[in-house]
Amino acid sequence: MDSVLVFDLWGDYAHYRKIYSTTSSMTFPFPPRSTLIGIIAAILGLRRHEYPNLLTPSQAQVALTLQKAIKTTTITIKLAKIKSNQDFFGFFQEHMLIPFEFVKMPRYRLYVHLTDEKLYETLKTFLIQHKSVYTISLGLSELLANFAWVGEFTIQEIVEKSPKPIEINSIAPANEIAITPSEKSHYLLERMSRHINTDRISIEFRDYIAEANAKPIYGDVKHYWQVSDNEGKKYNIMFL
Repeated sequence: MDSVLVFDLWGDYAHYRKIYSTTSSMTFPFPPRSTLIGIIAAILGLRRHEYPNLLTPSQAQVALTLQKAIKTTTITIKLAKIKSNQDFFGFFQEHMLIPFEFVKMPRYRLYVHLTDEKLYETLKTFLIQHKSVYTISLGLSELLANFAWVGEFTIQEIVEKSPKPIEINSIAPANEIAITPSEKSHYLLERMSRHINTDRISIEFRDYIAEANAKPIYGDVKHYWQVSDNEGKKYNIMFL
């Protein structure tokens, strides 16, 4: 790997439902890798039953950076029971009010590398031209998303023990970093889906650490990637 495709992703609201929430629908504060892979697959036009096998963790490396502090809000939504056409004409006689937690005005930066050269070049072309085969959203189909091309940057793998904490600019796998806490930082630890199978069942989970105010994370790491943008700035990232 010597390059990554970088683009920004944002929307008005996002909802990445926590699978264990019942009475109220709670959201993860940032999208799981499986959600990001679904967005990439939507841009490429890959079908639901095929992309889990084409974009596995070894075939599709994705890093996520928060561009804005995480803010959430709760909105009560009326869910109607619809099982037939008659339910539509019955003016939704059966319904319930459910509080939904949403991430408000999220904005992310994605770093993507695909081992399949054809898919890589197709994704690059679509991002530059601001095209997608399917409409992309942030968790729910109603929460439409937008994206913007940032660039194709060089990337270098760093495998060494540093004498001082390393600044990591992305969300980090918890098992690969020993953070150096700061009293002004607000850390989030979330266990999230990493990959799904063709039946859309999560088959791999991982714990992740993020800084809620979109600040870098500092800690001891043995393996990370350094991205150099077109202006000579360097960013340290870790893939999800």
